Amino acid sequence: MVQQNLNKKADSEAQIKKQVVQGKEALLRHDIREAFNQLFIPAHLDAEAQRLFLSITTIPQRMHQISQSQINVAKEYSDKGYSLSQYVYARYLQLYKPEENSLEEARKLLEGVRKAGMGDASCLLAEMLLYGDFGLVDLEKYHRMVNEAMDKGSNFANCKRLSEMVFGNHGFQAQPDKAIKLIKDFLNGNESDDLGVVMPYYYEILGDAYRKVGDKKQAEHYYRKAINMGHYEAYSHYCLLMGCDDDDNIIDQAVYDRILKAGCDHKDPECLLFRGDFPEEEFDELDPTAKKHIHERIQKDLQTAFEMGNGYAAYLFARNYYIGYNGFEEHDEEAWKWLVRGTRMESAECYAMMADMVMDGNAPDDFDTGDDFMEYCQLSALRRGDDSQLKDVVKAYKSGKLTPFAKEIEQYYVPRFENLPETDDDEEEDDDDSEGVYIPPKVVGIVNTTGVTDIFELDAEYFDELSPFIAADRLDAIRVKPLYDLSKKLGFKDHIVGWVDSMGLIKNLPDNPVGCKIYPGRIAGDLILTLEDDQYHPKSFEGVEELKEVIKALGSKVGRISLDDGPDDDGRYDAWA
Repeated sequence: MVQQNLNKKADSEAQIKKQVVQGKEALLRHDIREAFNQLFIPAHLDAEAQRLFLSITTIPQRMHQISQSQINVAKEYSDKGYSLSQYVYARYLQLYKPEENSLEEARKLLEGVRKAGMGDASCLLAEMLLYGDFGLVDLEKYHRMVNEAMDKGSNFANCKRLSEMVFGNHGFQAQPDKAIKLIKDFLNGNESDDLGVVMPYYYEILGDAYRKVGDKKQAEHYYRKAINMGHYEAYSHYCLLMGCDDDDNIIDQAVYDRILKAGCDHKDPECLLFRGDFPEEEFDELDPTAKKHIHERIQKDLQTAFEMGNGYAAYLFARNYYIGYNGFEEHDEEAWKWLVRGTRMESAECYAMMADMVMDGNAPDDFDTGDDFMEYCQLSALRRGDDSQLKDVVKAYKSGKLTPFAKEIEQYYVPRFENLPETDDDEEEDDDDSEGVYIPPKVVGIVNTTGVTDIFELDAEYFDELSPFIAADRLDAIRVKPLYDLSKKLGFKDHIVGWVDSMGLIKNLPDNPVGCKIYPGRIAGDLILTLEDDQYHPKSFEGVEELKEVIKALGSKVGRISLDDGPDDDGRYDAWA
């Protein structure tokens, strides 16, 4: 249909107006492909049509809803030199990355369109700078280009800047009150329901801002207004507003479920993710029939969200496969495949988990993870908003890694690292300030092949120091349900995990009696016990007493296990009775 329309010129202004009306109607019912069909040709000829059409390209999940044949049409007209089509095709290249040189090709197209005066092109180039797509992150240039796009009347840039004010991103202090005033001034009292007058994502941002300042009534008003104008991407925020507290903990399950279902029915990817991120502890309590139903629904929800361009869906798939959550088979290679897909969608979580899999020694053997690959993944996650990677990135840099990114790290991350508030770990490093107060040591346990557990003082954050304790070149993680259940039973915030020599079976090491009872296969050689957080960062036990609890609880499950007396300098290592 689009191709037929493209083979004819617009006959008259009346024809353009008719297609604009039909395009609006399609946007109101969130029919993105039909909106593309109706608005593509008029958008090259008419300012209002172009503004409506760009609401498709601004939102990534909308771009993921258009068909390959429509992309092909955009490319055809891009090759003919039409600026708008060049922008559309560049946006496709940036989001999908179909070829190795896609980002460079997108940049060339965008630079040309930017010179032609299109504000959205400046904004998209700025976004790519923010991710380091062209080498180093340059925040100053990013902000200059967003400002340039705003001066050219780009709604894309306006919304990006307003969201930064609401949430305090990219160097901005959170100022939701200021964002409200700016939007109100921009609307100038005309809060119309006509897409030809106001783009509904301004109403979503107003909802976000009012939610941040605690005005639930106004936030609800603007979220509903955005949704009623076909902006179904606001469902997830509306769901959190009405069903959760300020920390996003569910406080009204019935309301939450009702809005969540509506969002899923309208294919809001965030709502699909909320439903797809099913609590493992609840899944374990279901009967087999219910487990099958929930597992299939999780697969469908995550697949739909992924196909709509949401990288977090890829992360949830990867996590489910890596740990064996929610009825998924534990499968490292499948987890890795999903992480690769998620990194192509700029998912910080996927980059961080990829780094953790490399750290654990669980990356596929045929994948090149040398030359600072793990540290680059951590840097990529940090660039995309995962501030938990800050310490690892700066420590890696100070140890001589990530040198190609020295300017970026010195300019943006080292100052932030040096201004971090003191943590408990920092305080424990300074024995002189403890004034005689006993601080439990960080310890790990090693269960040997006779079932006896030895204690070693070690901060498992320094993961490379674990393997020498059992003469291993590489460690494999043992993440199994008995250990996860035990973590919950003991009330640990983190999970108990085991670590074994990845070559234990090949070395013909003797079986580990504890490992073989908690793992569905053979575990050979010594078994290291540590904790691990939700991002798979290894952590030590906070003192011997905590480790004693684990050993005692494991003993009640598997039988033959005990704790070695160890050093007796002050009695802290006495075995439990």
